[in-house]
Amino acid sequence: MDHDDVTDETVGSMLFDVNEIIETKDDPKINGKFGWKNIYGSPMGLSDSEAKRAMNDNPEKASFWKGRILMQVCVEETEKPVAKVAQIDDEIVM
Repeated sequence: MDHDDVTDETVGSMLFDVNEIIETKDDPKINGKFGWKNIYGSPMGLSDSEAKRAMNDNPEKASFWKGRILMQVCVEETEKPVAKVAQIDDEIVM
C-alpha cells in the first residue's frame, strides 16, 4: 500500500500458496525462514483505471515488476489469527 495525505492505494501485490505454506509447517528448513517475494503491479504513471487496479490487485495480470520484500512466514496453531511485524536483525539480512 502507498500512504499519503490524499489517499491510500495498492501499488502492487504478491501471490502465496497457502496450502504449500501449511504443508511445510513441520519442516524447520522451510517454516519460519526468511525469503524474498516479488511484488508486481501496473506501470508507473498510469491514470487511475480499472486496468490499473486489476494489475495492482492481481499479480498474474500485472505487467510491471515493482520490487521485492524480505519476509518470514511461519505456521503455528493458534486460537485466533495473529499478525506480527518485527525488525530484522542486520546479521540475518546480511
